[in-house]
Amino acid sequence: MTAAETERRLIRIQAASGLTFSLFLVLHLLSTMFASGGEESFDGFREGARAFYQTALFEIVVVAIPLLTHLCVSVARIVRRRRAGRNGKPALRLRLHRWSGWFLLAVILGHVGATRIAPLATDTQVGFGDLNFTTVFFGVGFAIYYMVLGVCGTYHMANGLTIAASVFGFRPPKALRMGPGFWVPVGAAAIAVVIGVASFSGWFFEIDPASWGSSSELLADFYGSDLESFAKDR
Repeated sequence: MTAAETERRLIRIQAASGLTFSLFLVLHLLSTMFASGGEESFDGFREGARAFYQTALFEIVVVAIPLLTHLCVSVARIVRRRRAGRNGKPALRLRLHRWSGWFLLAVILGHVGATRIAPLATDTQVGFGDLNFTTVFFGVGFAIYYMVLGVCGTYHMANGLTIAASVFGFRPPKALRMGPGFWVPVGAAAIAVVIGVASFSGWFFEIDPASWGSSSELLADFYGSDLESFAKDR
């Protein structure tokens, strides 16, 4: 197999894994947007979505395998691109796609470990109050990290879907691929994610520490803090 054939195969694998994982990511980002409506809105949506995306089959076939495949193929393509000396300056959309992808690559395994693996191991769920606790406990920098994570995930998925569509021979209408037809809905979605994060961070309304659940207690214990004492002293 030639280098060009290998690259084409990697591109198709990357596109297919991204398309599959996006079935989960859409729900995940929507749940963050629902946080703008408060605890009931967020937890209500996430409870319904979890009944769908936290089944064993879905987590293995739609989340775990596609995510790990996408990560591995992405790293392989980065290495191949550097070795081949393809260091030209791509278009802005592609540069943003790569930058957001590099950030996601750096943090995604930690994010999965904290939000899914740890709760699974301890038989807990992360709710609205628990997300609020992390931003209170770790400070404003953690809320900003969540925002950057959400914006990068939104853009990388949206632009990746247009790339994947072309890889498999489907060209969406030009109005949806270029100019305002792309940037307006993607920008609106990114803003909605930022507002959702700001909401569960308590920037818009007061959040009662009573909403901090078992996940918050486990996190506080891990860092040698007492949840009740922390709530009283904040």
